[in-house]
Amino acid sequence: FDFQIFPDKSGHCGQTRGHLTICSISLDSLEKQQIKKIYLLQPWLKLTMKLTHILMLGSCLAVYGNCKTIEVSTADQLHSALSSVTPGDSIHMAAGDYTGTFTATRSGTASAPITLKGPKKAVLSGPKYAFWLRADHWVLRGFSMANSIMGLVLEGASHNLLDDIECYNSRQEGVHFRMNSTDNILQNSYIHDTGKGEGDYYKGRGEGVYIGLSHNNWVDNKVDMSDRNQILNNRIGPGVTAECIDVKEGTNNGVIRGNHFDGTDIKGIHSADSWVDVKGESYTIEDNTGEHSIYDGFQNILNIHFGHGPDNMGSCNNTIVKNVCHGLAKNGTCVRSSTILDNKEMSEWGTSVNTTTVDINTIKLFHVFDDINGYNVFCGNSHTLVVTGDDCVYGWAYKIRGVYCYYDFSFAVTTDGRVFSWGQNNCHLGHNILDNVCSTGDQNNTEISDYKRFYDELCALGLGCFGTVFKIKHKGSGNEYAIKIIDNINCK
Repeated sequence: FDFQIFPDKSGHCGQTRGHLTICSISLDSLEKQQIKKIYLLQPWLKLTMKLTHILMLGSCLAVYGNCKTIEVSTADQLHSALSSVTPGDSIHMAAGDYTGTFTATRSGTASAPITLKGPKKAVLSGPKYAFWLRADHWVLRGFSMANSIMGLVLEGASHNLLDDIECYNSRQEGVHFRMNSTDNILQNSYIHDTGKGEGDYYKGRGEGVYIGLSHNNWVDNKVDMSDRNQILNNRIGPGVTAECIDVKEGTNNGVIRGNHFDGTDIKGIHSADSWVDVKGESYTIEDNTGEHSIYDGFQNILNIHFGHGPDNMGSCNNTIVKNVCHGLAKNGTCVRSSTILDNKEMSEWGTSVNTTTVDINTIKLFHVFDDINGYNVFCGNSHTLVVTGDDCVYGWAYKIRGVYCYYDFSFAVTTDGRVFSWGQNNCHLGHNILDNVCSTGDQNNTEISDYKRFYDELCALGLGCFGTVFKIKHKGSGNEYAIKIIDNINCK
């Protein structure tokens, strides 16, 4: 049999026999569909289908369900559409300002996502968030979000596509993935002019994209596992007052690729002094470009012990490669980090001192751990320590002028005069620890002076008024000195 389907103005389509629905979505104009020889596959009827001609800008084929296109031009119509959509539906916004509280809580499916689209001149804004996505399998495309505390917030939302959107003039961050929002993609979008709130509270809170939550804000001390989110081919900045992308501890396996960052307006408040700050793990960060930073391009510097949740979480197993950095600070570097590649190859980036342009961050691979079973990496701000399975400690850092090893402990001296020490604490590490710091001698003596820690008395050179002159030797450098130790003796 032959028939034709003419969608009505609301986008509803005719329904054939056999529970097969054919309808149109994503149409800017509804066109006639001419369909011939449709045969439905049912247990009682075996038929085939041949499409001879379809004139449309988009189509939907949904089995056992309906799908519709909803045209909206006011905030009330948008509220109504958000509360009634079903899988496969599409909401089309006309150009205009939409002000209100817009929340999506009804989910689509993998095969029939829900679409919200409009031109850039369709601008959503709200008293809190411009748009709050709390559902799965949505496609947000084309429109803008502005003039709110935050632009777009995904909360417990997964498998969503955010394509060609624009977020700007937010008092805090532009886009935020949180509360275990996973497997989302933000692509081909423009995020700028964030952190525009007035007052001390808003200072330094203008991230372009924010993934996860700080461990201080985890709900019931449970890790926010906003994992496997991808940030692809976006423009972030200028006008962003904090990091262009801030990746929080507890999140994993994300991808940041092909983006361009402009850090012209980064304020440096709350340690926001780079385009990308990574505290998550197992991220791939590659093929990005950036310009204008008050310090670094990419920072992968934190490994913290939370006191709750997993210990020593953050900034490990990340791959940061093939990024191009321009306009860094005098002492900034394209990548300030140490990380693990593929859990076996270690890569380290140093500091590009007095360099304002770095074309490609160069990776140096270490293979010294290839044959070692089990090791943990601890990443500090300017140094890294590795503890191996056989209880050995390896460490390196930038600005190290020299290292000194003495029996069971070690010291490292930086070019700016700081001293780091580690190892067996036989009174020598200098950390002012008074309980059980000595492995030999009188354990009840808690008054251990720096003199005894760092010098050996070789012999007495002479006895004079008020004390004795000793020849001593520095335990670290080996230098010898003559000193007088004052006695409580009255000279007559």
